[in-house]
Parts: sequence; structure tokens; C-alpha cells
Amino acid sequence: MGSVGIRENNSRLKLLRMMNVFACIAMIAVNVLAERLPINDVTSGQVSDSYDSLFTPAGITFAIWFVIYIGLAYFAVWQAIGGRADYAVEKIGINFAVSCALNMAWLILWHYDMIYLATAVIFALWLFLIDIKKSTSGENWAVRSVFSMYYAWITVATVASLFIVAGNLFENFAYGNFAQILACIALVAIGIAAYIRLVRSNDYAYALTIAWSVAGILIRQFSLTGTGLGRDYMAIIISAFISVSIVLAGMILKNRKKEMI
Repeated sequence: MGSVGIRENNSRLKLLRMMNVFACIAMIAVNVLAERLPINDVTSGQVSDSYDSLFTPAGITFAIWFVIYIGLAYFAVWQAIGGRADYAVEKIGINFAVSCALNMAWLILWHYDMIYLATAVIFALWLFLIDIKKSTSGENWAVRSVFSMYYAWITVATVASLFIVAGNLFENFAYGNFAQILACIALVAIGIAAYIRLVRSNDYAYALTIAWSVAGILIRQFSLTGTGLGRDYMAIIISAFISVSIVLAGMILKNRKKEMI
């Protein structure tokens, strides 16, 4: 590469680094304002409560956003420094900035009850995170972990959004027998997916986030047992328990293999 090409590449990397920093700041700011203002006079929790489904986790589960945003802020600072991070910046390209824009768009649409558009946007965010996850697979533990957490959490959020949309489109779907079957399948499936990622890639951050998310669904169902609703959906409780158990079993097996080595 000639000197002109090197300068152009350096300029492009500098632009990408600045774009990533500003996009991350804007995303975090919008998320803070969403709760402080709040946007459309409702908090994210209030919107979530208004769209109930069998896949909705307990409120405490959403605290993971705090950890994710700290991790994303770390990434923004890490990639802005340059050096080894330049390789990751080049591989990711504009995808991180786009993911931040999608995050903000999703939040605003969610607060304004545009649930169908919000679901389409969160699905697009999930797709971008798949690519970002692949692009950061060779980076340091912290960078890999934050995008594993983000990807896992958005995976669960996307499934939850699909259940909400189905509940809006089809009468009696939200708590019907078909919804129960789909929820049970989805819960066990994401537990198995977390187990596979753990075994193949040592992705503890992904596995733990899935376990945390499913545990949130389990906690919420237990909290409903006093109303009779939780007892009516005992299959969801059992499936969530199986899902978490699969992930924990994977961790135990991985640790035993390390001890044997």
C-alpha cells in the first residue's frame, strides 16, 4: 500500500473511531433520557408491563442493561485509542454505529407503542450484532464478552417481542395453549444454544446472559403463582428451569474438563 493509500486508510479509521464514540454516547444518552424524562411520559418498564407475555422476564432482569452499556462504553474508549484496536475497527466498519442507531430507534418506537416497527428494528439489531460478534471473536476477553452479552440479551428480547406481536395480532394467543408450547420450545432451545456456544467457543458471557434472562422469566412465573396464573402455566416454569439447568450443566462440565487437564 502506497503512502496515499495509508493516509486514506488512517483517515477512514479515524472517522470510524469518532463515529463509534459519538454513536455510543448518543445511545447511552437516549437510554438515560428514556427513563429520566421519560420519553412519551412512560418508562421502559411501564411499556414492558403493558405488553405482557409468557416470555416476559421479571423487572430485575433488565438491570443487565447497565452492565451492557458499561461494556459498550469500554469498547468505544478501547477502539478510540487505536493500535491493536484498528484491526477490529476495520472489520466492524460502520456496523457498531448502525447498531447504536437501531438501539435508539427501537427504544423510541417502543416508548411510542409502535410495537410492530420496534420488533422489526430489534430484529435488524440482532442481525447486526451477529456480524459484530463474528468481527470481534479474536479480540480481548472484555470486548468479546460485552458483545456476547449484548447479542444474548437481544436474542431473548427479540423472541419476547415476537411473542408480544403475535399476542397483538391473534386473539387469545398471549396465554393460549399454542403460545405455551412455543414458549416452552423457545426456552429449551435458547438453553441448548447457550450450551453449544459454551462447549464450542468457551463463551461464558453468552451462556451466563441466557441463564440470567431465562431465570428472569422463571422468577416472574413464580411470582404469579399466588394469583393462580403461574400455576396455570407450570410448563413454562419447568421449561425455564430445564433451560437454566442445561446452561449450568455445561459450565460444570467445562470446569471439570479443565481440572482433568
